[in-house]
Amino acid sequence: MKKIAELLSFKEYMYMLICVCLIVGQVFFEIKIPNVMGELTDLVYSGKADISEEIKYGIIMFAYAGLSLVFSFLVAYLVAKVGAALDRRVRRQTFTKIIDFSLKEVGDIGTSSLIARCTTDIYQIQNFFVNGFQPLIKSPIMIIWVTAQISGANVYYRSATITAVAILVAVLSAIAILVLPIVNKAQYAKDELIRIDREHLDGIRVVHAYNGYEKQKERFEEANKRITDLLLRYDKSSALFAPFSNMVMYSLTVIIYIMGAYIVADSAKSLRSSVSNEMIVFVSMLSMLISSCIYLIIIMVLLPNASVSLKRIAQVLNKKTMIMDPEEAFAKDPAICGTLEFRNVSFMYPGSREYAIRDISFRMEKGETVAIVGGTGSGKTTLLNLIPRLYEATEGEILVDGVDIKKMKLKDLRNIFGYVPQKSFLFSGTIVSNIDFGDNGKLKKTIEEIVKASKLGKADEFIRAKEGGYNAHVEEGGSNFSGGQRQRLTISRAICRDPEIFLFDDSFSALDYKTDKTVREGLKETLSGASVLMVAQRISTIRSADRIIVLDNGRMVGMGTHDELMTSCNVYREIVLSQTDTEATG
Repeated sequence: MKKIAELLSFKEYMYMLICVCLIVGQVFFEIKIPNVMGELTDLVYSGKADISEEIKYGIIMFAYAGLSLVFSFLVAYLVAKVGAALDRRVRRQTFTKIIDFSLKEVGDIGTSSLIARCTTDIYQIQNFFVNGFQPLIKSPIMIIWVTAQISGANVYYRSATITAVAILVAVLSAIAILVLPIVNKAQYAKDELIRIDREHLDGIRVVHAYNGYEKQKERFEEANKRITDLLLRYDKSSALFAPFSNMVMYSLTVIIYIMGAYIVADSAKSLRSSVSNEMIVFVSMLSMLISSCIYLIIIMVLLPNASVSLKRIAQVLNKKTMIMDPEEAFAKDPAICGTLEFRNVSFMYPGSREYAIRDISFRMEKGETVAIVGGTGSGKTTLLNLIPRLYEATEGEILVDGVDIKKMKLKDLRNIFGYVPQKSFLFSGTIVSNIDFGDNGKLKKTIEEIVKASKLGKADEFIRAKEGGYNAHVEEGGSNFSGGQRQRLTISRAICRDPEIFLFDDSFSALDYKTDKTVREGLKETLSGASVLMVAQRISTIRSADRIIVLDNGRMVGMGTHDELMTSCNVYREIVLSQTDTEATG
């Protein structure tokens, strides 16, 4: 809550203070109406009221009601203004925090849950703030003020009111307490539903290919039934509020009138007008009191939704980011570039008891091409992810240009690399915005540099064939491009970055052999000064590398050239022999 409150500016705090003052004014004018009504009733009973007097009192009551309405409108306007600003800032703060998360933090909370927190939860907070602020402030003020007004009323009236209000508050509060855990469970059930929807959309090709419709329906129905049951329990509990509240209010009103009738009948004739007037004013005040109690308790029912959402947002904002800039960053020597060194590096995934990679040591010099090969699950991608600090090494040191990566600013470290992930990913936008993506501390790329990078990545030809060329639209995830086209665009993106070191994570797998060879030869000729660390499965892709590192079960079991490893490393030789490509087997 403190973090949310800190997002409000001084001006907005002043707006909220003005709102509180306006709400006090509202209460004042609303309470004045029954008092004026009482004075008019006295005049009517006394026989002193003429039509002009009645009109005058009617105008006064109308004026009070009008002023209360104006104040209410002003409060609604100011609260909506502050609520919109708060909503925008909370979204920005949450998204900024998520951007800084490493893969570990994203995994801890879950992608689907983060999406829900950035959308549904923030909306719940903003909705409660805008719709709940006025009754939350107004109801307690009204209850206190009305209670003070009726404190001198007939003892029977007061006793009946206190008993009824106590019953109302006790019962509705009990319902509100029961509702809170249901709301909490429902929020997490929504996360599960979003996760299933997202998995289905991401894996829709697999679902169609395997006729997995029924399985997906079953998973969805199970999650949908769970959230439906929770919401039904919530709605059943909440549905008791209105009828129970109305029953108490109307019952109390009838009781007051019955008591009033007996009291008036037992009063002296000269006092009957004042006793009747007291009863009318009391019933009007009673209506305000009960209504305020009901509004306050309804707010308390809605509060759990906002409270749970607030806690979930706070979990994101308070989540400690494990991978951060060092307190004192080291600037690397500009004369040294393109070098990479692993010193006894080991890594264990969070929650795992086994090392994914263990005791890896090697050095890559400027302009050198080093390839990493190994079986499935041998730790190739894991090793690559440690270099730009997507994960943090558990043990050992990784040095880039002679500096421990933990001692470099993340932005400076990542500016060194051109990273092409195993699964090519494109952002919605244009081809230009995808190739010239991110900030590498250099000037924005010209269209000529973008075209040059695309030619090297063998993407220029199909880009020009697209309607709109380099300004052609890219759908979410690049769904309007083939796998090979997406791969070439992501390679072009890395080239356009003009990095010191290229990191290719099996990035040529979606390319045919001819394109694969052409792209690698183009890179070698044009970017001869850049260092390359690549993960690949095809021996044809890596056999010309300066050195090849062989991983097996997370350990380095061989390092050397293709010819050296064919004679010295059984694991490498088995990989080569398992591939039927004659070029690979030599």
